[in-house]
Amino acid sequence: MVVKDKAILIVLSYLVGALGGDRMYLGCWGTGILKLLTLGGLGIWYLVDLWINVKNGLYKSTETSICGGYSWYPGSIRYGFFASVVIMISLLLGPAVWLITVLVSLIMGKRKKSKSTKVPALQQVRAQNDAEPRFRPKDDRLKKN
Repeated sequence: MVVKDKAILIVLSYLVGALGGDRMYLGCWGTGILKLLTLGGLGIWYLVDLWINVKNGLYKSTETSICGGYSWYPGSIRYGFFASVVIMISLLLGPAVWLITVLVSLIMGKRKKSKSTKVPALQQVRAQNDAEPRFRPKDDRLKKN
């Protein structure tokens, strides 16, 4: 029986799971290539495998998570737990950081617009400069024609 590292599987499942890297690491080449060709089953297969692997790591289970024909290296179960915790935190905090970034950019965008409306004199000068032609022909040139 082949011995595999649980922490490596969890990290591979997170980073290249959509390309079948996790299943290929375990020796399941057929389903790994199928997962690669379907881009992780359009994301669904990737999420299911990621959930199974992370859950298996959080419970410190000694059972195989996906595929079969391998066993876990005993020292890797503890590191698999820590990898699962880090991935769970990143999955939970990632959308929160994105949402905060979007909200801050929307708020800052509204503030910039409101500052520009407080200077109507400057806007009037810009409008007058845009309305006037930049080049005025001399009257002497017009008389010659």
